[in-house]
This record gives sequence, C-alpha cells and structure tokens, in this order.
Amino acid sequence: MNQEFAQAVQRFIQHIRQRYPTSSTATHYQSDLEQFGRVVDKAPRMVTRADVSHFVTVQLAQGLSAATVNRRLATLSSFPSTSPGHRFEFLADEANDDHWA
Repeated sequence: MNQEFAQAVQRFIQHIRQRYPTSSTATHYQSDLEQFGRVVDKAPRMVTRADVSHFVTVQLAQGLSAATVNRRLATLSSFPSTSPGHRFEFLADEANDDHWA
C-alpha cells in the first residue's frame, strides 16, 4: 500500500474513532480502505475513476457481493482524498449506483 495513502487512512480512522468511540464504523472503514489501498497502490490525490473501476472489477472477480463492493465504495466516498473537506467527490453519487453490480 502506498505510504501516503496508509498515513491518510490512519488519520481518517483516528478521526472516526474520536468522533464515534463506541461504533464499529472505524473498524469497517479501515478494512475497506486497506482493501482499496492494496489494489490501487497510489497516493489519495492520484486516484482516478479508472482506479476505482479497477478496484470494483477485482472485488467482483474475487466473488464479493455487489452489496459488499457498494459498501466499500460508500466508504471511499467519505474518505478525504487529500485533506479534510476534499473527498473522492466523483464517488459520492456512484456509491449507491447499481451499475457497479
């Protein structure tokens, strides 16, 4: 996994844990983001739509359900790509779009 991506994930997860200390959300988000980071080995600011499409293809080829893949896309849509307030904005509408399945 790209070091810059890994550091951004850790900062984001730390923020989620502080905000929702009793929730399992941080654990699920971390798992989803680490899966993405292993497939798409790039800094967050370098991630493109093509990278996300590749991630979806790999996940579906591994036999994961469309629901799982869509949940991971929802996680990505909430992840700050370069700084708080800047997200993978192109994913916001696509996270709930059935065309991935």
